[in-house]
Amino acid sequence: MKRTLYKAILKSRNTTIITLSLSMIGIYVGYLIWYVLGHYLPGSISGYRVFVSILAIWISAFIGIYKIPDQLFTNRRIKDVLCFPLSSSRLVLLVIGRLACLQLGVTIFAFWACFLYDTSDWLSTVTIMLLCWIGSCLIDLLVFYPDKWLLMAILAAALSTLCAYFFVKSGYVRGYLNTQNFQYQKANKTTAPTKIKNPYFLLEWKRVSRNKELIFFSNIKNILTVIVLCGLLVQNFDWIGVSEQYTMELFLLVSCCAVNTISSTVYSSDPNKAYLSFLPVSTHRLFFWKTLQGFFWGEITVLLFWLGAAFFHGISALDAFLLLIYGTVMNYGCVWLGVFLDYKMPRSPNSTNELLHGNISKVIVLFASITLTVGEIYFTTQINDFISLLTFSVCVSSCVVAIECLYWLFCRRSFRD
Repeated sequence: MKRTLYKAILKSRNTTIITLSLSMIGIYVGYLIWYVLGHYLPGSISGYRVFVSILAIWISAFIGIYKIPDQLFTNRRIKDVLCFPLSSSRLVLLVIGRLACLQLGVTIFAFWACFLYDTSDWLSTVTIMLLCWIGSCLIDLLVFYPDKWLLMAILAAALSTLCAYFFVKSGYVRGYLNTQNFQYQKANKTTAPTKIKNPYFLLEWKRVSRNKELIFFSNIKNILTVIVLCGLLVQNFDWIGVSEQYTMELFLLVSCCAVNTISSTVYSSDPNKAYLSFLPVSTHRLFFWKTLQGFFWGEITVLLFWLGAAFFHGISALDAFLLLIYGTVMNYGCVWLGVFLDYKMPRSPNSTNELLHGNISKVIVLFASITLTVGEIYFTTQINDFISLLTFSVCVSSCVVAIECLYWLFCRRSFRD
């Protein structure tokens, strides 16, 4: 019954051959990771378990963020299944349970080869594996309950599971129908008008979650672009003094913030932009929520690169905190500028897979952010010797964001059609 229901919801066509092939790939990749760590990197092999755990959690979180909105909220086949005598808790537990099994498999594939190189401390390795899997399941709960994510992050694991259970029992069906039709559905199958708490957030969330090219394929391309771009910037700007501390980290984070495809295509990829001119929608508030959505998705990539820089470069706790503040503030500043440019330069791309999709705004944002960073490095190395580069960059980026917020507050005519 469960297998039939799963196929009816997702039209899953996984066969034994596909499952075995994916398992072989996972075993090979897990062995390759520990082979590289054991033969090409210095230090004890057990010291890299934290790195592998971070990698496993990121992969599991990537799978959860990809699958949960697609399978539970934007899946139109669930509307047909709800006509049958099926409880919402059984439906959600089926999807979440399959996802948890998949994430457990990812964790096992990531750590199995560790037992080949280090058998002395197998209990600690198993404990780390369990913690990684539990952390992945908690991230799934946060993705499943997005409007209460701050509260869910504070609650303990047991309380989080209990809240999610009651949410499934009482509100999943209504939330799903609200996402599909902007309306709630009573128990007697009669539709009634409803009041959406934040329609701007919902409209933008649906736009981003339904464009998988923006979330995944463009972000993968952006990650590779950031790595290549950071190397070119460090090599080509040696005349301003790249020997200054944290120069490479600043270039890495500012490049990561500038190449945000979601913010640079926020209006051009919106299928509802043709209706915004005559609907009772505040373009001023719509701009704000589009900026917040781009900031949220961009912050995931910023945190990824920040964790890599803090882990591999041995940065102190205070400097790592300042670097995180810099990346977060620059992320908002670059997202705001990207959304503003796309709003002022409307265009109609034929497809989100175009080669130049969003590149016009991204190039302008990248040029502006790199110019600002180069100016900060030049000022601290050639003119001012009393303040560190990282502290000065945090102050300048905060001032830029403050100017953008003041412009949004007091120049409302610029955001009207």
